[in-house]
Amino acid sequence: METLKIPNYIPRIADKTIAENMEAFGAVVIEGPKWCGKTSTAKNHAVSEISMADPLGDFQNRRLAELEPAIALEGARPRLIDEWQDVPKLWDAVRFECDRATEKGQFVLTGSSTPRRKQNPHANRPRHSGAGRIVRVPMSTMTQYELGQSNGKVSLRGLFEGERYASVSQLSLERIAELVVAGGWPDAIGSPTAKAVRIAKGYLQAVINEDIHEVDGVERDREKVRRLIVSLARNEATLATGKTILKDTQGRAEDAAAITAPTMSDYLDALRRIYFVQDIPAWAPELRSSAKIRSAAIRPWPPPRSVPRRQSSWATSRRSDFSLSRSLPTTSSSTRRPWGLRYTTIMMRPIWKRT
Repeated sequence: METLKIPNYIPRIADKTIAENMEAFGAVVIEGPKWCGKTSTAKNHAVSEISMADPLGDFQNRRLAELEPAIALEGARPRLIDEWQDVPKLWDAVRFECDRATEKGQFVLTGSSTPRRKQNPHANRPRHSGAGRIVRVPMSTMTQYELGQSNGKVSLRGLFEGERYASVSQLSLERIAELVVAGGWPDAIGSPTAKAVRIAKGYLQAVINEDIHEVDGVERDREKVRRLIVSLARNEATLATGKTILKDTQGRAEDAAAITAPTMSDYLDALRRIYFVQDIPAWAPELRSSAKIRSAAIRPWPPPRSVPRRQSSWATSRRSDFSLSRSLPTTSSSTRRPWGLRYTTIMMRPIWKRT
């Protein structure tokens, strides 16, 4: 099968998961933040495509899909439907088609936000969960393993299976700091650290000024959004509770940008739906451990503000404040996934390969 694979495509760890799920389900949905490479990866598994974000003909694809969703499904399969959340009824159309034609791997959908129920429970949201027909595959920015910065010699799975490794990272702490600052944005591949930082800043500005408002059409206070993100950044790699974050954002009683608990809850929900914040459930080695139920989830997040604006300032801070350096992943860069690092950013979280 000849797919829409783009030239010079760098294989992603998610490719294997997507391929395996396409053998078991009628459709696969790739979900994650903007700019993380979802569409490029989806093209690697599709032979035809349609995008709801295509502005051609005054967004004719989107308008046609609104009028008749089945039209968007016409084409060779597996068929890619990009940014499906712009026309939520496409979800039900895909689910229905998967029921009608029982073949597996018919559709690949991508989405950078999740529609939310409004006052009308059936407005702007799929009516069916898609259970048994559609499976979700999370995706984030590129890992250092995918970028060739980590050799992936150490496997977490192997450690659990009793394997032993002898591997030393060739990366200096300053180089690791540069990689954290640059992040794993595909557009930054091969770019100097300064350019990569500008790309990360652009993402953050888009979140504050546009994405958090467009996700459900609700206008939110930009200064409050910024303040909330700064608090999340301050509490990186910690088990900070919602109360701690709320205290950070409240400031003085007379402060107009102070955030109330309901506002914080609403803003965090919006950030989750654009995959800016993704909670990590509590983990316990024992299958029947109550920790999974009683422990609160950890709240990772991706704001570039979590690191200094310039790599040079990061290096200076590293020398004068060692506690800042300890917020970096403590596992060698040759490992595939950190152990014990439970609270990370989009720029730090996917540094290691998953196994």
